[in-house]
Amino acid sequence: MTSLATVIGTGSDLLAQLDPDNPPEGLGRLVIMFLLALVIVAPFAFWTTRRVQAGTWGLRRTGTDDPGPVEESDEGRLEDLIDAIRALERDHAGRAQVLVRRHLTSQGRDLPEAMAETLVRDALRRSGWRVDVVMPDELGSVLECEPLTTGG
Repeated sequence: MTSLATVIGTGSDLLAQLDPDNPPEGLGRLVIMFLLALVIVAPFAFWTTRRVQAGTWGLRRTGTDDPGPVEESDEGRLEDLIDAIRALERDHAGRAQVLVRRHLTSQGRDLPEAMAETLVRDALRRSGWRVDVVMPDELGSVLECEPLTTGG
């Protein structure tokens, strides 16, 4: 059985070989450089592999570790809604329905209803849509839109 003193002695022998005045040559130098690179890169590689396997790579962390199941609510982010409206910009075939949640937030702050409605209607107009009908919904309201005509 190897004692702790032997392991420490072996480690100090290895460190003694790393004398800056007399560096190792050839294969020994290559092995030492490889081990140093491995020690530096291994934690990041381990962390990245775990995140990729868990499916959390590229996701932003929020204050909670596990939010649990997502339930539909009447709260929404204005930024997400604007992104969805911009996605509609490419497809002007037929009509579109946009769900505007009752309580919209922007950058973590609640928006007044009038401001949220103005911003959503402006985003729709800029994307080439006109609001025809506003229907109430249990989560907010649904805006039924049709494409703007090219003439005006």
